Amino acid sequence: MRRASHKTKPEKGKTLRHAPPATARRSGTGAFRSVSQRTHKDKQIMEDKVTFLRENWHWPVLVLVFLGLGLYGLLKPEGGAEDETLQQQQNRLLAAKLARVHAAPKSQTISKEQKTVETIESHLSKVEEEPTGEDAPVLLCAAGNLYRLKLRNIPEAIRQYERCLMEYPDWEGINRVYCNLAACYEQLGDLQNEQWVYKEILKKFPEDSQEYQFAKAQLGLP
Repeated sequence: MRRASHKTKPEKGKTLRHAPPATARRSGTGAFRSVSQRTHKDKQIMEDKVTFLRENWHWPVLVLVFLGLGLYGLLKPEGGAEDETLQQQQNRLLAAKLARVHAAPKSQTISKEQKTVETIESHLSKVEEEPTGEDAPVLLCAAGNLYRLKLRNIPEAIRQYERCLMEYPDWEGINRVYCNLAACYEQLGDLQNEQWVYKEILKKFPEDSQEYQFAKAQLGLP
C-alpha cells in the first residue's frame, strides 16, 4: 500500500509563499552593508576635499594672480610702445625748451656785440666829422678799448691805438694809449713790437715819470 502523501495542496485561488533561502537573506544584508560603506567613504572624501579647500583657499587666489600677470605680460609690449611714444614726445618738448633757454643768452650776446659795433662806428664817425675836435683822441682810444675788451679783436684795437698815437701824440691821455698798445702786443705774443712800444715810452716821457720807470722795468733795464 502506498503511504498517503502529507503534502497539502494549496487551496484554490491562493498561492503558496515560500520564505527566501538563508543564503539569499545573507546576500542582501551584505549588499546593503557594502552600499552603506561606499556612501560613508564618499562622504568622508567629500568632507576631506572641503577641509582641504578651506585650509588652502589662498592657492586659487595665487593662480588667478599669476594668470593676471601673464595676461599683463602679453599686453605689455603695446602699452610699452605707447609709453615710449609719450616719453619721446616729452623728451622732444624738453629739448625744445632747453634749446630756447640756451638760445636766449646767445641772442642777447649777439645783440650786445651788435650794440658794441654800433658804438664803435658812431665814435669813428664823429672823429671823421671833427678830426680836430677835443673829443677825437678820446673817441679813438675808446674805440680801441671796445675792440680789445668787448669784441676781443686785438688787431683792430692796435690799429685804433696806433692811429691815436700818430694823429694826437700830444694828447694828455696818450700815456694810456701806449700802455694799452703794449698790452695788445703782449696778448698776441709779439715781443718785438711790445718792446718797441716800451722804448717809445722811454723817448716820450721824462725819466722821473711813472711811465718811464714802468717801461724801464718791462725792458729789464737797470
